[in-house]
Amino acid sequence: MTNSTISIGARQFCVNAETSARFWRRVNKTDGCWLWTGSTAGRGYGHICIDHRYEGAHRVSYALAVGPVPAGLFVCHHCDTPACVRPDHLFLGTASENALDREKKQRHPHSKEPFYPHITQANRASIYAARAAGMRLRDVAVRYGVTPHFVATLAPGLPRATPRPRRLLSEADISTIRHAFSAGRLSSSLRRFS
Repeated sequence: MTNSTISIGARQFCVNAETSARFWRRVNKTDGCWLWTGSTAGRGYGHICIDHRYEGAHRVSYALAVGPVPAGLFVCHHCDTPACVRPDHLFLGTASENALDREKKQRHPHSKEPFYPHITQANRASIYAARAAGMRLRDVAVRYGVTPHFVATLAPGLPRATPRPRRLLSEADISTIRHAFSAGRLSSSLRRFS
């Protein structure tokens, strides 16, 4: 592929073989959804920087594989997985069609939890087990193609991050703190103990 231009809404992006390869390297192709493993924006949607501008990964996938995304249209998911960039899982729709699709799939803000049809009860148990084992929210979310918020709702009692271990103060540390306190230099001396 030589330099070519893809159209996403009103924006034009210059894409060459290197840019296309960089995009597809960040895609985990499975039998079902092709999950974006690069950086994500809000609600689990992937994004990528092309020509010094960020664009949704699913929108770039559609433009690379299917064709231009006309201005005013959304790239929607048949699979309802925000991290999915598989071209045959994507379709164009208006804002109202996108809203109706979201309502039908119960992903509107008033639903109790996001709807992910590919997440089975076994997946839910695996997600909980991964979090209980100390895996980060974001890593679990990317692995299963869901949002970190969804992972947190499945494992509500688990901490968001693994706390770092605290060390006990030695007698020498306590003596240093007492000396700094009596000399009025307590705050600067404590920094080395945090």
